[in-house]
Amino acid sequence: MSIGDRPPMTAESPVTDYDARRYTGTHHTVGAIAGDTVRDFVMGKRVERRFQKRVDGVICLPESPRTHFLNFVGRNFCRRLVTNWMGDDGMIRKMGWRMVNDYPPEKQFDHFPAGHFRESWLLKVPELKESGRFMNTHGMGPDCALVHGYVTDKWVEEDTGDHLVMLTVWCEDMDGNIFQECEFSVVLPTRG
Repeated sequence: MSIGDRPPMTAESPVTDYDARRYTGTHHTVGAIAGDTVRDFVMGKRVERRFQKRVDGVICLPESPRTHFLNFVGRNFCRRLVTNWMGDDGMIRKMGWRMVNDYPPEKQFDHFPAGHFRESWLLKVPELKESGRFMNTHGMGPDCALVHGYVTDKWVEEDTGDHLVMLTVWCEDMDGNIFQECEFSVVLPTRG
């Protein structure tokens, strides 16, 4: 294992509005205090104020032909790449994830530039940093996700002897827009 290694890329099939709800347990407010019940959300006409229900029943942002992914969908795609790569004997110790607002790519700006107090993890990937790429969209249905990873650091913890690696992982749509970035620290089994 070396810094610069890349886990095998994964690809996720198109995500429909129904899939996005199913992946995240229908909705992040369902079952919460003062939140909707599952029945109210699925059967009712009431949705979050910032969304609208089109005549075909799809819930989307106003003036958008597509629905957006709920926040956990891209993060889970990134986590799947990491768990596939680390195998059954590895363990995720920490996970961080970010996304951006739902403006179209041409209206985005770099929300986490170099020097920002929470600069983008994508800056740790040399070709992304050199090309100036950043998260420039929010995941939208029915996009596919191409999930990439890059090993940015590795070390052995002195007190436990655990062998750890740090990975930057990100999701792109088929047009190359980045809609999710994550950072993982992973404990890997030792050889021998």
